[in-house]
Amino acid sequence: MPKKQSLHILAFNIPYPANYGGVIDVFYKIVALKKMGLEIHLHCFEYGRKHNDILNKFCKTVHYYKRKTGITNAFSATPYFVQSRFDLSLADYLISHPFPILCEGIHCSKNVLIPQLKNRKKYLRSHNIETDYYRELARKEPNFLKKIYFYSEHIKLKKYEKKAAIFDGIFSISKQDHDFFNSMSKSTHIKAFHSNQEVVSKQGRGNFALYHANLSIPENINAALFLINKVFAFTDYPLQIAGKNVCKSIVDATQTHAHISIVNNPSEQQMINLISDAHMTLLPTFQNTGIKLKLIESLFKGRFCVANHHMIENTELEAYCHLANTPQEWLNSIDMLKNKSFDSIELKKRMQIKSVFNNENEAQKIVDVIYQEI
Repeated sequence: MPKKQSLHILAFNIPYPANYGGVIDVFYKIVALKKMGLEIHLHCFEYGRKHNDILNKFCKTVHYYKRKTGITNAFSATPYFVQSRFDLSLADYLISHPFPILCEGIHCSKNVLIPQLKNRKKYLRSHNIETDYYRELARKEPNFLKKIYFYSEHIKLKKYEKKAAIFDGIFSISKQDHDFFNSMSKSTHIKAFHSNQEVVSKQGRGNFALYHANLSIPENINAALFLINKVFAFTDYPLQIAGKNVCKSIVDATQTHAHISIVNNPSEQQMINLISDAHMTLLPTFQNTGIKLKLIESLFKGRFCVANHHMIENTELEAYCHLANTPQEWLNSIDMLKNKSFDSIELKKRMQIKSVFNNENEAQKIVDVIYQEI
């Protein structure tokens, strides 16, 4: 690849700070592609996050667009989370700067559907099979109005997601996504990008278990409540629940359990310290979509990891976790691990994940696909 090839990246949100799953993948992909010699023109839709100058360190240009969150877009045949990220000024910029385009998620894809970009090289980074994701959100959402919204998005996505066929290639984050999208366009399995260069797991023992997540999202709320009500109600081993915007239902559920504590909105360094100091990280999920970045973070930074099959299935990380599905299996794993030291043998085994999830390797695959014919 010639030096200083240019690439447009369309991001569904401002990807820094890189403190939740989707933007972690976006930000560290940008960092890795910059190292490969690409000049990146980043286009960010603003959605509850501030402009950040650190992006200028890795990008040739950074552009911001207001997400159009008005009620009008809810009545479009296009999914709301897509329609609200359509911006004519972005489309005009793409037309006048003839570089390949990488859409981060289907969220920004409407901007590349215009006829003037028909012959432009266009690629989609799949973070989820969004039809499945929104169906599961609808199924588990207790609020009736939100449930209707999620189900409406699911219905719209059934038709809209077929537009993936217009892309020259799709970079699927999981094997499950790869199999799904390969029937629509040429899919390449590109693993999740993450913040880690080395495994820094501490040897020895901690004295608590940790569950960490964005705790305003129904999927994660359900996982936390499962641990509180079905597992830690039957053991006195300490549990810390940490994450963004802890909801009232989790706070209420812990009131009668003195051995369960909450860390609400920890800083990035606090979260790193919690993962590092915990004796075990617990990773249940009941939504088998994409790959959870917190699994990778926990394995690079933490000691023992316990996860259910929805979390680790087809991730290539199954061998590094202890499997637990039923409440009794979770209790058995906790009881088995609580007095076990994370020793040099465990650490040596954990070191092997550096070759499984390596940002530079995945960035090289992206470069090879996009620029092989340019």
